[in-house]
Amino acid sequence: MVTSSWLDQSKPQSDMIYHTLEGNGTERDVAFTRQQARQDLNDINKADIFVVFVDKEHLSPRGGMHIETGYAMGKGKQVWLVGDKISHFHWTPWPRLSHFCDVKSFLLFMESYGDEFDPYTQPTELKET
Repeated sequence: MVTSSWLDQSKPQSDMIYHTLEGNGTERDVAFTRQQARQDLNDINKADIFVVFVDKEHLSPRGGMHIETGYAMGKGKQVWLVGDKISHFHWTPWPRLSHFCDVKSFLLFMESYGDEFDPYTQPTELKET
């Protein structure tokens, strides 16, 4: 199951978060931003595996992925980093952190399991790619 409710955000909702982060959000913007942060953490709580896509050329100024990745690690989740290692934590030999150098290698890994992928029975440590 994919628990990424932020993918359903509309452009106006995303703008509300940016306005808040820029310091010129309305009370409604701030309330939505707080609610969205809680929802993002709830999504991680429901997840078996936290997958984060990182492209250092196209980073979001929101910075949520850093908080979310740390939160997932703190919760003991498997963390799969797809793309660029942009933090010293991405280089840490944490046993539940796996790295895919790009989306293609990630998709090939997932396709190799087809519909049979079960995060509870698959190896939690993947080889560095």
